[in-house]
Amino acid sequence: MHYGELDGRVVDCVDGKRFEFTWEGNDECDPASGNVWFRMKEKDVVEGEFQIHSGESSTFKARRANNKN
Repeated sequence: MHYGELDGRVVDCVDGKRFEFTWEGNDECDPASGNVWFRMKEKDVVEGEFQIHSGESSTFKARRANNKN
């Protein structure tokens, strides 16, 4: 069983606003937690960083999917 929760807020930074949140949950019954931030880079694109507590971190960029059915 997987579960998780997060707590976040929008913060003002030198380069604009970004959303920051902490998360806590499990991964195959092992406790896991960390923090994430992301901001709008351009229309339909966000960039940010994902960090696992006492572990790895990674930057990311995400683009809104074009949903043409």
